[in-house]
Amino acid sequence: MQQWGVELPKNVGPFNPKQAEFLEYHRDEIYKAEPIASARRIPS
Repeated sequence: MQQWGVELPKNVGPFNPKQAEFLEYHRDEIYKAEPIASARRIPS
């Protein structure tokens, strides 16, 4: 983020209910999920 010129820490304020639901889903289901086969590095 700093390479893009974004000063940290960055507080964007509170999320509305739909944003919070979207973020919760991605935090719980996407980012904690097993990596998909196409994203795994295949040893050569």
